[in-house]
Amino acid sequence: MEDLLLKTASALLRLSRSVRAVLDRPLEQALHLDFTELTALRLIEEGVHSPSELAREMQVPPPTVSRILNRLVELGLVERRMDQNNLRRFQLYLTEQGLQARLKTRQIVAQVLQEHYGHIPETVLSEALSGLAALEPYLKEARYA
Repeated sequence: MEDLLLKTASALLRLSRSVRAVLDRPLEQALHLDFTELTALRLIEEGVHSPSELAREMQVPPPTVSRILNRLVELGLVERRMDQNNLRRFQLYLTEQGLQARLKTRQIVAQVLQEHYGHIPETVLSEALSGLAALEPYLKEARYA
């Protein structure tokens, strides 16, 4: 079992690095945002509205999320709104510029993935996606503390 876990983890890391390698440069050149900033925008768009939720989802320490959010707010991509249920907290929302950045991100990602991986048969992709979906609940258990 130990060997299987190690091989699985190694394969996931290798594949993740491969995908990031083809996506990072085109995204950064077009949007001037790094992968963690783009991840934060995606999560906010998907409904993660508090900084603490964002830290949990991104599996990074809260100070890192603060730095990311400060930059995204400065760029006009994210806005902080007071939480009406708790005035000591604020909620995060994409601005119109942030929504446009997300749209452009999706377009670039689709194009780059098609260019690099469009040759992979659909059956292989479907099987891989099923396997990853089965793993995900177990991997999410080990979140950043």
